[in-house]
Amino acid sequence: MISSDAIEPLTPRQRLLVLTLAIIVAVTRFLAVSHSMWDWDEALFATSLHHYDVSQHHPHPPGFPLFFALAKLARFVIDDDFHALRAISVLAALFVFPAMFALARSLRFRFRTCLIAALLFSFLPNVWYWGGTAFTDELAMVTSLAGAALLLRDDCKRRTYLGGCAFFAATMLVRAQNVLLAWPWIISSWRRWRERRAQVVAGTVLIVILVVTGYGIAAKLSGVGAYISATKAHQRYVATVDGLLNPERPPMRNLFFDFAFDPFQSYALTWGSRAVSILLIVFMLVAFARPKRAHLHIILTFVPNFLLAWCFLSATGISRLSLGYIALNALLAADGMDVIASFVASRVRAFPRERLATVLQVFFAAVVIGRYIFWVWPALEEVRTNDSPPVMAMQWIRQHVPRGTTIYLSGALEPFPEYFLPDYTVVSVDGDFDASRVALRTGAYVVSDAPSRLASAVNFQRPHRRLWALFNQRYFETSVVPATGWIKFGDGWYNEEDNGQGGWWRWMRGESHTLLGPLGRPAQLAVTVAYPDELEPAPAVVIALDGNVIDRFVAPRGNIKHMYAVQSRSGAPDELVISVDRTVNLLRSHRGPDPRDLGLRLLALTWKAR
Repeated sequence: MISSDAIEPLTPRQRLLVLTLAIIVAVTRFLAVSHSMWDWDEALFATSLHHYDVSQHHPHPPGFPLFFALAKLARFVIDDDFHALRAISVLAALFVFPAMFALARSLRFRFRTCLIAALLFSFLPNVWYWGGTAFTDELAMVTSLAGAALLLRDDCKRRTYLGGCAFFAATMLVRAQNVLLAWPWIISSWRRWRERRAQVVAGTVLIVILVVTGYGIAAKLSGVGAYISATKAHQRYVATVDGLLNPERPPMRNLFFDFAFDPFQSYALTWGSRAVSILLIVFMLVAFARPKRAHLHIILTFVPNFLLAWCFLSATGISRLSLGYIALNALLAADGMDVIASFVASRVRAFPRERLATVLQVFFAAVVIGRYIFWVWPALEEVRTNDSPPVMAMQWIRQHVPRGTTIYLSGALEPFPEYFLPDYTVVSVDGDFDASRVALRTGAYVVSDAPSRLASAVNFQRPHRRLWALFNQRYFETSVVPATGWIKFGDGWYNEEDNGQGGWWRWMRGESHTLLGPLGRPAQLAVTVAYPDELEPAPAVVIALDGNVIDRFVAPRGNIKHMYAVQSRSGAPDELVISVDRTVNLLRSHRGPDPRDLGLRLLALTWKAR
């Protein structure tokens, strides 16, 4: 017996429109295809294709078994690990529009609202961007939408229910936490239990068999005991580092808006983006002015995943993590647009009511979608056309550094050299690695996930702005620095300061000491300094290297750049001492709030072999 509120079949014209829009949206997904891997997980996933072992976090527990099974298959026809992984995400992204449209139809929204919801969802910046990466989230998202669409369809057909169960199992086999998206399966099974109990049993058995088999294979490949231990340890890590048990995590009230409404933080960047974010929230809230049973299904389906992310997942990865529930926003916003459009159309007698409502709803959607496309376009162009900083650093090493060279790895970059530099000697060091305290190997390099001020450094950077919140707020800078020629600021220096636009400086007191990495050969030393405007008369400056004075001068007004040809030591660091005969204290002299004794401001320091 078919449900009393069965879905009306589409007309031929409607089918053609849906198909046309689905193809157009699918084509736009290729505009987000990333040129290279960028994140820790992508590099780890690429390595995992060669050695799948969840106990060693190749990949992270519990292992994403369906994603890697599909990537393994893709690897037979694609000759690059990253491209094979990325292909699975892109393939899933091609079905974002039809999956969302099908879910909106199953929720019994009117046809135009279904189209608007699918289009709005497809062009949300995070949905669009992550579909071009090598992450698991897009596949997990699309399979969850497809499963919910089939289970909520309620057409009493056995194949519809079992298909929904299969997709529900599939989304859990990609991301285990998607078990929280269980409401469509619960309500669909409850409706069938009295008259179609066999279907419910068959669907439940199907889910259990698929999920247990998938994760069972992952455990078998990793060693069952080690797999269970690694999974438990990862759960503790998520709770204590990403989640509420981390005392340094921002308060939940401060994170609510970003997690709930603006996961790519467009609100914080430009006035136009703020206006669209506010407009979207208004549409979502207006939807409840005309309550529907669909609203309850939407909330019970997606809010559990929202609560998980808000309470326990990383505050720097909101854009990606929100993919598990962001469909809620698109569905409610599309319905809110319909509520406003219908209300306005009912008050205007001069035009056909339904036609005017359609025009208004399409206009509302076009404003939001158009603004989001304009906002995200520079970010998509950057990732589509350029390699990421970590990948550029790895490629630079392979092109310029002999095989077998020691690479000191500072910062969270471990999976990248593991994948790209298997024939180099990689030594992991702490983020505050102090080259002056280590007997560095000859010819070694230091690679860091932060920029370097050294003149010998090779820095690779990617602009922040839209990408900063759209991505994971890391790996925007990577530096490769020869292990020799390092610079360590010591006594007499204050902390580094910057203007937020790439300019930096460092103030010194009356005398400063700096250690320079030994080069063992003729070297070039260059300093650029300036003295405070309030310091009169101009100070006399003395520059000494290894106890020998190499220059004396009275500093002229403005920036002063001096270059010296010197001999660097080989057995111990060289010591640079800069001194001035007078300083100024702005606070004590009642000329400013700065309480420091200021002698010179260092604007640049170069130390390299000639």
